Amino acid sequence: MTKATSPSRSAIRPPQVVSAHDVIKATRWFESLPDEVLAAFASRAYVLSLERGALLTRKGEHPPGVGILISGAICASTVSLEGHEFTLSMTEFDGIIGLAAALDGKPSLRDSRVLSAAKVLIIPRPDFLAVLDQYPASYKCFSHALCDRIRTANRIIDELALLSLRQRLARLLDMLVDTASGNEAASPGLIVQTQDELAHLLGVSRHAVNRELKRMEQAGMLQVGYGNIQITDRGLLSQIIVQD
Repeated sequence: MTKATSPSRSAIRPPQVVSAHDVIKATRWFESLPDEVLAAFASRAYVLSLERGALLTRKGEHPPGVGILISGAICASTVSLEGHEFTLSMTEFDGIIGLAAALDGKPSLRDSRVLSAAKVLIIPRPDFLAVLDQYPASYKCFSHALCDRIRTANRIIDELALLSLRQRLARLLDMLVDTASGNEAASPGLIVQTQDELAHLLGVSRHAVNRELKRMEQAGMLQVGYGNIQITDRGLLSQIIVQD
């Protein structure tokens, strides 16, 4: 299993100029808030840039605050007693990270690892709570966000119980294509992930992933390269998710 590392000088890239106000306003859980509230959050925020493989938050640690993903992807994962990493969710553009920990003050229940180079707008917890205390009506928006998280968790449980590995792999690849499409320098449909990494994300063996990828390749859905996968027919890939 590839061991993720905490953010270090080599993993953190210098922040680029980003309008915090625009990022916050474009996020669905913030967009309905009055402009003065958005401005209050924006004045307290900063941008953190992380390379692929870095940990934003380690299980048992307190997140740096409420994070809004600007680009890239971050997955929340846990590790079994046998050492197998299993991904529970993946956050992409417009997603919020660390909300529950910011509200209740408790440490993270899982690792948050960068799946592809990411920029995250961070609102430190003390500042986030200070704005909510100043504008208490804003709490309603974030209660809706937490309800959405509960529904997502229930969906993941259903998938684990009902979907085959083939369907789960197809769903993961479909999500990773969307993540890659946000990178203008990337080739269309190219997923830069190894089979070991895909296996970790699904909580299964590399052999099982390799077997399913070969079946998909033979069906003309994709081509397996060295350290990458090229999706050649996304329509066929999507059909797997609702079939089997």
